[in-house]
Amino acid sequence: QATPLQEEVIKILEENEQLLKSLMIMHGRDRIQLNDEVTSQMLELKAKMEACFATAGKEWVGVVNKIMAFGPRHTGPNILVNGINDYSRPSIWVELDLLPK
Repeated sequence: QATPLQEEVIKILEENEQLLKSLMIMHGRDRIQLNDEVTSQMLELKAKMEACFATAGKEWVGVVNKIMAFGPRHTGPNILVNGINDYSRPSIWVELDLLPK
């Protein structure tokens, strides 16, 4: 089901295109190690998105941890969300979630 994103989320995604590229590379086949500054920026981006979605309504709560991809070209303001309860696949943030706290 396609659902429009809130303007604030779109703005956040568009403003963070370079970070999303790094996230996709980190998550992809050609995994890279990110420095602490970029990792911190990604965690901040995730937190901003969580805050935006939390104010958008109950159907959006928790959606950030279900994001599987961004697009077009892995960095755009479209997101693919795992909405299937029985389908277990890590979110795009899995590498960030595994970092030592």
